[in-house]
Amino acid sequence: MVTDVVPDYLRRRAEDLHVQGEAVRRALSAAQSALDALGRFWGTDEYGHAFYDGAGGRKGYGTALPELVDHCGTVAGVFGAVGDKLAQAGANVTAAEWVSVAAMVKAVDETSMSVPTTKAERR
Repeated sequence: MVTDVVPDYLRRRAEDLHVQGEAVRRALSAAQSALDALGRFWGTDEYGHAFYDGAGGRKGYGTALPELVDHCGTVAGVFGAVGDKLAQAGANVTAAEWVSVAAMVKAVDETSMSVPTTKAERR
């Protein structure tokens, strides 16, 4: 989908990113719940301990899982942060347009330019 530089479009894309970030959070929560429901599935034998605690200088499940949860949370947060920036960009575009209009009015006033009038109506 093309995102045009129109404040309303940017705001909508920002909302979409917030929704997607929440979807990532829900998916992570569901996956965690499913794993938690399995209990201590790795067992208590040497292979289970190697899996959970790590072996050969490698991290085990017990260390890797909290890091994975943290990284997934960061990814989910990025969706929201990018959405916030898009919304701010939309606000900036709106502000910039008004600044331009104000500058044009000021230029007309300062130079005593005549501004043509018309019976046209803006709708």
